[in-house]
Amino acid sequence: MKKAPILFSVFLAFGFGVSGVSRAGEVQGVGLMDARYEKLNQEAERNKELLEIWKDHVRTLTKERDEAYKELEQLKSGSPNRSQFGAIETQPLPGAPSPGAIRDLQSQIQSLAAENERSRQAADDLRSQLRSLRGPAATDTADELRQLRQDKDRLLQNLEDANRQLEVLRSEAARNQDEPQKLQALESELAKMRQDKEAFLKTNAEMGVSYQAAMKASEESRRRAESAEAENKKLKDVQAGLQSEIDRLRSDNQRIASLSGELDKTKRDLEAARRASADLERQNEDLRRSVKAQLEAMASSFDTKR
Repeated sequence: MKKAPILFSVFLAFGFGVSGVSRAGEVQGVGLMDARYEKLNQEAERNKELLEIWKDHVRTLTKERDEAYKELEQLKSGSPNRSQFGAIETQPLPGAPSPGAIRDLQSQIQSLAAENERSRQAADDLRSQLRSLRGPAATDTADELRQLRQDKDRLLQNLEDANRQLEVLRSEAARNQDEPQKLQALESELAKMRQDKEAFLKTNAEMGVSYQAAMKASEESRRRAESAEAENKKLKDVQAGLQSEIDRLRSDNQRIASLSGELDKTKRDLEAARRASADLERQNEDLRRSVKAQLEAMASSFDTKR
């Protein structure tokens, strides 16, 4: 019969000693989790700032692209009036941009390319931030949540062991009804165990609330990361569109250069035609004078013969 108090003491030392240590570990684990979630929130705010910087880059690129495209359209739509060289009338020709306008356009294209490179670098930085958000911090949080669940399961197992030991002690008490003093001490210890059980249930409920809060914060961080990833995809699409516009501007610039060469050739051809027309006019004038002189000579000869 003396084995019952010894067994009860060993149970208290093991079961509730481990339970107390586990509760202390849980409190410390919750504090660490709060710090981890605060760090995640700070990194999410930083990613939001990076997104705003990225949007500013996109707006700047869009504005400069529109200005360059507008200037290009003006250069493409310009044309000289109809002009005449002697008796030859020319058709309207495409306008040739000045060298200064072409240099300005090339400078704007280079500026767009530089902005595009800076935007690409900002996108890489954003992806690095997203990877870091999903990396060690998220892994540590998941490990802490798993540890929290394991500790909770261990405490529940301790509670079940305590209930089994309680039944054993009750059986021992039933067999020791002839020892009132031992029974009174046993009832006192049982009452203490009930109090410890109630305290454990209360702590377990508080841990459940903390666990739900931690899961909610983790889900919020995940949603923010997904939102940042979607925004990054949109920005990549905008970047691809800007690159397409830049390529088209380069193609248009090459076409303008080609038209400028054709215009110079046409001007040279017109100048040659004008000179040829002037030569023909001189030849016609010489011919008219020669014919007139011959006619006058023939008239004079006719008058003399008459």
